[in-house]
Amino acid sequence: MNSGPHQSHPPQRRDASVALSYDDGCRRQLRDAERELGAYFAAVAELFGAEAAAHAADCWIALLETTNLPVFDGRLSWREITILAASRLAIEEQTSWCSVMQRSDNEAPTGKGHHNDQHRA
Repeated sequence: MNSGPHQSHPPQRRDASVALSYDDGCRRQLRDAERELGAYFAAVAELFGAEAAAHAADCWIALLETTNLPVFDGRLSWREITILAASRLAIEEQTSWCSVMQRSDNEAPTGKGHHNDQHRA
């Protein structure tokens, strides 16, 4: 038997139940995240259309990548990401709507579709 410095050792193995438990936990987390994002995407698509839903999903994923998620009962809180994404989407929409309203208030009517008060009897 070789007992020199180059003796090979069998690779250390993790307990199979720990590995399965970890893998099951990861799968469950991934499944939960997919469900949450899918439900959010479907709701935004139904209310605002596919383009808004795609933007909302991008925002959800960006928040996921940049936010420290709280953990409850050993599971990540995907709903927290959805709430943050919906809040940001609402703020963006409100800001966009306010910008459009400010522009329309500052523009003179073009005459198209507007009633001209001078022609009223």
